[in-house]
Amino acid sequence: MRTKLLASAALIVGAGFALPAAADINVVGTVTYDKNVDVTETLTKTKVVLLNVRIANDSATAAESNAVINQRIGDGPNPAVPGDQLEGSNTAIYLGDGLGCPSCVAHGQATNGADFSAKVTGSLNGNAGATQYNQDVGYASNQNNTLSAAVGHLVFFTEANNSAAQYNNNNSLTITGRLVPTDGPQGSPVALINNSLIVGSVNNNIGLVQANQNSGNFNNQLNSASIAIGFTVPNGDAQNAAVALAETDLGQWNTGQHTVELRTARVAGMSNSVSNNTGVVMGNQAAGQMANQGNMLSLSAGVNWGAGNAGMNGFIGTLPPNF
Repeated sequence: MRTKLLASAALIVGAGFALPAAADINVVGTVTYDKNVDVTETLTKTKVVLLNVRIANDSATAAESNAVINQRIGDGPNPAVPGDQLEGSNTAIYLGDGLGCPSCVAHGQATNGADFSAKVTGSLNGNAGATQYNQDVGYASNQNNTLSAAVGHLVFFTEANNSAAQYNNNNSLTITGRLVPTDGPQGSPVALINNSLIVGSVNNNIGLVQANQNSGNFNNQLNSASIAIGFTVPNGDAQNAAVALAETDLGQWNTGQHTVELRTARVAGMSNSVSNNTGVVMGNQAAGQMANQGNMLSLSAGVNWGAGNAGMNGFIGTLPPNF
């Protein structure tokens, strides 16, 4: 029995060396994976819009207004331009009563203790139309009020342009106040005073009001209005102005200034004023030194004659002045 089993084992082993081994394997499974796809697109759109505007209007008139202002204190801005002469700088010296500057008296220089006081009290009230006013007690200052107006009937085109430039360059100012007062306790310091005061004024006006008040030095002040109005009649053949253009340009330069002040006081005050006005109010008030102040208005419009008041009474609104 044992011998037979060994023979069988030998045959199996011998067969193993003589024949190759082969196997078939079937694998069944589930595979999960992530896939990222990046897409980049460049889109260019070009749109061209052509507008053809045709206006049927029999009017053959236009109203155009231009206002140009140039204020300079000190050196001019364009010395290289032919014909534009370079202006010299300005120097102002205000000294006290001698006690504030003993060496000034020793050298024979003039001394003074002057105050500068500009006041408007109970004035510029109840006017109609155009009111313009300047008041100045200072030194080397420019003040300007300008109104340029163009008014036409059956107007097709209106244009108002307003341009101004203010230069304040390379000026020098020295102010020395009093040491001993003219009134009050002996020996207490009292300053030189610059007062700009408006009391109970510029009220209940209709139309255009332009005002400047200055008690300082080297100050530029301007008010400028440029107005172009085209009037039509109700149910007339012509329509209101088909084109209305307005432009305002203001340039202000303040460079290279030098100020020395000792024992000085400056007051700019306004009470019970610039109230209940109808129209446009433009104002400047200065008690200091070397300032540029400007108010500018450009107005272009087509107005139906029957729609309201004509002339300056038709301008409703108020510009914030430099008070």
